[in-house]
Amino acid sequence: MTTSTHRSRLELPPGADDPEAAAGLKRAQQEVAESLAIPGSVLLLTVTLLWWPLDLLVMPSGAFVDGFRAMRVRAVALEVVAVVGFVASPWLRARTIHVAPLLYTIWVGLVGDALGQIPGEDLSPLADAWLAIVPFVILPKSVMHRLAWSLASFAALVGGYFGLHPQKLEAPGAAMQLSFGVFAVALTVALGAMSFRVFRYGYFQQRERDRANAELAAMTTSLASLVDARTAELRELAAHLTQVQEAERTRVARDLHDDLGQNLTALRYSVARLERHVQGDAAVDLLDDIGALLDGTFATVRGVLSDLRPRILDDLGLVAALEWMTERLGAGELSVSLDANEPARAAAASLSREAALGLFRVAQEASTNAIRHGRARSLRVSLRADGPGLRLEVSDDGVGFDPQTSTSGFGLLGLRERMLALGGTLSLHAAPGVGTRVEAHLPALTST
Repeated sequence: MTTSTHRSRLELPPGADDPEAAAGLKRAQQEVAESLAIPGSVLLLTVTLLWWPLDLLVMPSGAFVDGFRAMRVRAVALEVVAVVGFVASPWLRARTIHVAPLLYTIWVGLVGDALGQIPGEDLSPLADAWLAIVPFVILPKSVMHRLAWSLASFAALVGGYFGLHPQKLEAPGAAMQLSFGVFAVALTVALGAMSFRVFRYGYFQQRERDRANAELAAMTTSLASLVDARTAELRELAAHLTQVQEAERTRVARDLHDDLGQNLTALRYSVARLERHVQGDAAVDLLDDIGALLDGTFATVRGVLSDLRPRILDDLGLVAALEWMTERLGAGELSVSLDANEPARAAAASLSREAALGLFRVAQEASTNAIRHGRARSLRVSLRADGPGLRLEVSDDGVGFDPQTSTSGFGLLGLRERMLALGGTLSLHAAPGVGTRVEAHLPALTST
């Protein structure tokens, strides 16, 4: 069943009943014929010229030499005409699939006439000449066309050999030679039919592949456009959420400062007033503890306010905010350094509010990760002018991690989207045991 199914597919290739596909098959046949015409003509001419000197060795007698000379001269003349015609004439090349078999059939007839001029009853040259019919196997045409041209070449060879030289029919073995010719025609048609069937099936298969590839390419392009659109929408959403987050942080910081901060200040003032009227060591100690607790709480609130929205960033700029941040981090056991040269300071002064805040958040998040996850002992923050832009680098000597098997968390992911929204980039470099380096780059600065 499998063999019959495969055979039926070869006989009825997919899309064979499509007029457009049938027209495409004809164009493909013409293209194959054009691709074979010039190389085939040149090959015949080359073989004819190279074999010519060997005639004296293979057939040394005068009769054979004369006959083969006539065959070579005619063959060379026709082959030169074919080469020059196919090379020089676009009109001829456009009709190669019809002209080439015609020229080849004439060539076969000329060969038959030349061989028929050899005197005597030796028909052995004709036995080899029947092979001239076999090249029609590669003719990219249907069975009927191949049969017609095979019969035409058979008739040309018979006509040139026996028709122009009827005395050859009386030679022994003439009937056998004709049977060889019939066999050559049958073999050529049979092999050619299989060759064309494979060619035709291959064409329609390739056509189906091209159509599928075109659909896949169109689908890929459409999907890529959709992904780009969705990515742009997500980045716009991320930028909007970042703005909302910063606005919410500002509101919370303002509320904490206005409400909780003022209440704590008033409460601390009330405790101070109460201390002046309370007697007894126990009461005084209790009030001192309450005052210390209020001072600590107030310091904690100030730290929260600074984390939510550092006023120094708005008032004095990015470099001052980084100095304040590194000073806070260096108050403990962590060794922290800030390196910002004059070109970087000048460039940072021209940053927009959003760009300055974005770079500060990168430094803030990278520092927090180095302390919380990296168990770093030292931290280095570097700010450098990079052409018309700025490059911020935060590196630590912590435990590091493998970026291939670990994620950098949503904090840095959100910061990467923020940098993209600002027209910049954020990259992460880490390895187990060698620490982590976070780089943020703004290629062009925007002033407020």
